[in-house]
Amino acid sequence: MAIFLTGAELSKKIQDICQSDNVRCIVAFWGDGAKEYLFGDSVPKGTKIICDLSMGATNPTELRGMGAPDPSKIRHVQGMHSKVYISDIGVVVSSANASKNALSFGTNGQGHLEAGVFHGENTEVFKKCKDWFSGIWKSAKPVTEADLKSAETEWNSRKWARNIAHPAPDLRKTTLFQMVVKQPEAFNGIDFLFSNALADRETVQAGLEIMNGEEPSPIEVNNAMKGAFDGWELSFENWPERFICVYRSRKNKITLGAYYRGKVIDEPDIHFASSAKWLAFLELKNIRRGNSEAEANDFVAKNNDFCDFDGEILDAYTLQERLNKCGF
Repeated sequence: MAIFLTGAELSKKIQDICQSDNVRCIVAFWGDGAKEYLFGDSVPKGTKIICDLSMGATNPTELRGMGAPDPSKIRHVQGMHSKVYISDIGVVVSSANASKNALSFGTNGQGHLEAGVFHGENTEVFKKCKDWFSGIWKSAKPVTEADLKSAETEWNSRKWARNIAHPAPDLRKTTLFQMVVKQPEAFNGIDFLFSNALADRETVQAGLEIMNGEEPSPIEVNNAMKGAFDGWELSFENWPERFICVYRSRKNKITLGAYYRGKVIDEPDIHFASSAKWLAFLELKNIRRGNSEAEANDFVAKNNDFCDFDGEILDAYTLQERLNKCGF
């Protein structure tokens, strides 16, 4: 039987799983305190963990506490975004990373709004999750000492990726840039991409052909154009996992869009991002896109400073500083 879980019930069930036998976790990010909260004094013998080190959102100190760099205990997959917790008592498939924000430990209940579903050990879902984990584990890369040192640099350099709990913003019907100026911490894990050029159609077509192994149709090219970013010269791991595109047209009109990191083609240099609904990012639930675009366009009409942002990807704290400097 499937059981839907949120809040404290979700956190407790994940904790129960992690303190049982034959623990298998394929969870992207591990933040401060995750080891102690989920496993207690010691990690159960035989526990296997797959994480993602590519985004600077996993604390290598936690990985060391859980056994890294032992390849029999911890491995990693670049770009992995799963949150699946498995043990002999069942499986939780969830939206929650192993972090303070997600599981609300040490935050007085002020964390992200997460949800998940528990399936018992005698279910077909449980069996499929175990088999799936085993397949990923075989192809996952061992976490080496060099990986841990690199992850430490990333962790320390990207403040937005630290799992520090933030109260839910109490602003109502505000605009995007007002929120950035007042509460940049609300955009934990979201970057801002400023662009003044659409992807070249020929480049999009060539990228699709390489990605799919066949010539794309005109409709496929048109659809891909909406989320195509060419000429940025960024590898997959350097693209933000989630970002808001601030596009400025030739007529200085600003439009906003939300995106997930997608597929990156090296030659030609193009990133096919996945377009998201505005409210798919919970951080944007109180932000009106239309009002935000109108405000940005009014600002550009009076002050052309946005031109200086073109071609940059900024985190919320850097954007806050830049907006303050130009009098937003």
